[in-house]
Amino acid sequence: MPGSSLPRAIRSLARTPGFTVVAALSIGLGIGANTIVFSAASATLWAPLPYAAPEELVRIWSTLPAEGLERVTISFPNFRDWRAQTETLQGLAAFRTLSFALTGGDRPERVEGVAASANLFQLLGVQPMLGRGFGPEEDRPGARRVVVLSHALWQTRFGGDRSVIGRTVTLDGERYAIIGVMPREFAFPDADAELWVPLRIDPARWPRNQGGLSVVGRLAEGTTVDQARTEMTAIADGLARAYPAANRGRGIRLVSLRRAVYGPGLRQGLVVLFAAVGFVLLIACANVANLLFVRSSARQGEFATCVALGAARHHVAWPILAESLVLALLGGGLGIALAHGGTVALNAALSADTLRATPIEVDTKVLAFTTILSILSGVLFGAGPALRASRTDIAVLLNSGESRRSSGRRQRRLRDLLVVLQIGIALSLLTGAGLMIRTMTTLQRQELGFEPDNVLTLRLTAPSGTAQQVVSFHERVLDQIRGLPGVRGAAAVNTPPLGGPRNWSEVAIEGRTPVREGDLPNVRLVVVTPTYFRTIGIPVIRGRALSEEDRALPRLAVISETAAERFWPGEEVIGRRMHIGRHRAGDPWEWWTIVGVVGDVRDSGADEPPQPMVYLPLAQRPVRELTVMIRTESNPAGIASAAREAIWRVDPNLPVYDVRTMRQRVNDSVRGTRIFTGLLGIFALVALLLTAVGIYGVISYAVAQRTREIGIRAALGASPNRIIGGAMADAAPSIAIGFVIGIGGALLAGRTLRGLLFGVGPTDLLTLSLVALLLASVAAVATLLPVRRCARADPMLALRME
Repeated sequence: MPGSSLPRAIRSLARTPGFTVVAALSIGLGIGANTIVFSAASATLWAPLPYAAPEELVRIWSTLPAEGLERVTISFPNFRDWRAQTETLQGLAAFRTLSFALTGGDRPERVEGVAASANLFQLLGVQPMLGRGFGPEEDRPGARRVVVLSHALWQTRFGGDRSVIGRTVTLDGERYAIIGVMPREFAFPDADAELWVPLRIDPARWPRNQGGLSVVGRLAEGTTVDQARTEMTAIADGLARAYPAANRGRGIRLVSLRRAVYGPGLRQGLVVLFAAVGFVLLIACANVANLLFVRSSARQGEFATCVALGAARHHVAWPILAESLVLALLGGGLGIALAHGGTVALNAALSADTLRATPIEVDTKVLAFTTILSILSGVLFGAGPALRASRTDIAVLLNSGESRRSSGRRQRRLRDLLVVLQIGIALSLLTGAGLMIRTMTTLQRQELGFEPDNVLTLRLTAPSGTAQQVVSFHERVLDQIRGLPGVRGAAAVNTPPLGGPRNWSEVAIEGRTPVREGDLPNVRLVVVTPTYFRTIGIPVIRGRALSEEDRALPRLAVISETAAERFWPGEEVIGRRMHIGRHRAGDPWEWWTIVGVVGDVRDSGADEPPQPMVYLPLAQRPVRELTVMIRTESNPAGIASAAREAIWRVDPNLPVYDVRTMRQRVNDSVRGTRIFTGLLGIFALVALLLTAVGIYGVISYAVAQRTREIGIRAALGASPNRIIGGAMADAAPSIAIGFVIGIGGALLAGRTLRGLLFGVGPTDLLTLSLVALLLASVAAVATLLPVRRCARADPMLALRME
């Protein structure tokens, strides 16, 4: 019987194409949404990291709890002590990210690189596919310069030539010998790294209070992450006692490498999305179950005849269950097609800032998941109607009024229960999406402290030279850019707003009671050219901005409002002085005099509070790598090519990179939130659509069952509006119960999303009210349409239908 049921089910469904399309589409939407989220999780959280035994790898940072800093780079002396004292870690490697000017081609280009200790590849358990890794002798000052290429750079720059080993490449004007090429899947510390060079650190020139290094380690055999964290905390406490000037107040953050790469935010987001798409699939299953109940109700006579002729109950159930499985497989195929398009769009939206070695795609594992999910869905929405069909009373054959009324009441209770389920879930999902939309809106409206529109940004690094030569180079570049048509102003800054890692420094305030060693406050140091504040639109609150005359002594600085309030609350700050960096005993104090206070800037993101910032003039604190900020009269992207040419007129061998508008930087800073909000919103709208279809289907069937009754009432003089009102009142209880359950689910959804919200509470009444109003309107329309159509039909036609 089961074997013959499938062909019969296919033929039966083919005879009712409308029912089949609606049911398959409902399941396809639910399965497609689940497949997209599963594909994303498979390519990120569950994908193996491209290293040997990746579960043994950990990332380690210093922390500054008093400053709220959880990921602080460390100094080389501290790293050396960590490596010497640890027993829970069988190895530690240090690294830092760098950018290099790669020359020798048609145009100079910027490549992202990593300077790492010689044992990095050995620690990660990955060796080059060509050549070799670094030797200990190459990780010393003065050693021969060598480089290991990424597979991508080897392909694009050298065409995959296997004889590349031993050739040289020019990086920042220095010749490096190519000694290896890494495998295609290798990426460290992220997918942007294109080459690796040895650290070559001179310990005598790296003070203990100067950070800059990141650390990765491998757990010793039989050691857990918690044990390693406990030991490293004890080591950090010992270093704080031994070297209080550099280490007092510093803690340890040690986490698994997978957690460091993907972080709790991605994990939490995927869990929320999985819950959302799971609920979408439940709504879809409820819809199809409703349709199957209706379909089986129309076949009660057929089922009762089979039972009367001696058919076993399970033989009656099999055709319904077979149709369910066919519908589920059709929906699964449609879901795979939807997921394929969804993953293509998702890959285009995501940035390559993680270790994903492969794109998000519908692979064999995803296909297996979708197949299993389709079968389970078919069983879920088909079991109820199949069981109901198998229990068909033979009295149906006899047309017993009481039997039919009893059967109708049971079916109505089931349909009402499904409506309650759909409305409750839809209200929960819509509330979560509404909270995230309000979060996104708040972020976009948040005052950043500067004016991002009509500003183009690009990065460059001045050639090596004296401090005066570096300053002169940047000034010539800015002069060239200011002369371009459509440019209203140009300036430069070492770390622009929303521009990535910041330069933190300790400061000592003149005249303050001496603090204990290691307890100096931290500020963000920003090096700027004089016109920076005017160009980027940061207002001067008190005093003045920096000027072209701020070159020789005295050293001058501008601070942010937060810095003024934190260090001189309620006091006049103009003319006050601070020493930047830790002061060593016996060294002279290098005082910087404050000449102005400017507005705060949210330079880590719209959802992060402003930090105390100190702005120093480039002429007094020269740095080679700067971001040029160009304010234009109109579209800033249109001037990018001319800006490059202007820079190349100063130095034709200088790479110009990271060319983006400031508005793009702002948008990129909330890209993750935008993608998450968009996905959650789409899934919530799908849930709303399916709920509307489900309510419409239930009410349509209920009205069809009452056609004769409605005809009689109309013939006796009941107005269409009265008939509509009565039918709406009948549907109201189940909808109201669904809303009550949905409000509870909405409150739970808000608490679940608490860590992702900004500027809106998890129990925001405005969001809940708007969502409830939207869902109530949709439910009312879905209820009204079939009732209104039937109420306005000819009563005589209705009376003749039975």
